[in-house]
Amino acid sequence: MAGPAVHERHSQNRICDAFRRCAAGFCTWLAPQFTRAIRKTASAMLSAAAQLIFAHEKALSSDVHVSRFSCKHEICPQEHPSELRESTY
Repeated sequence: MAGPAVHERHSQNRICDAFRRCAAGFCTWLAPQFTRAIRKTASAMLSAAAQLIFAHEKALSSDVHVSRFSCKHEICPQEHPSELRESTY
């Protein structure tokens, strides 16, 4: 049995070419959309991280000594319970 007639192959090639052009056009449209979405997400995450760092620094006031914090920022026991109350006045 012979393959498809010449005009059928020509039609199939035209359909494939049209599909390729359509897919290429879609990809050139889609890539900037993804890039824009990724940039917006990254920008929002960076902003949130900066705000978290700022809030963390504000929470650790300058009159609290670093020696009371471990590397995990857990408060170590105080020697005198009134020590914290005196530092707030």
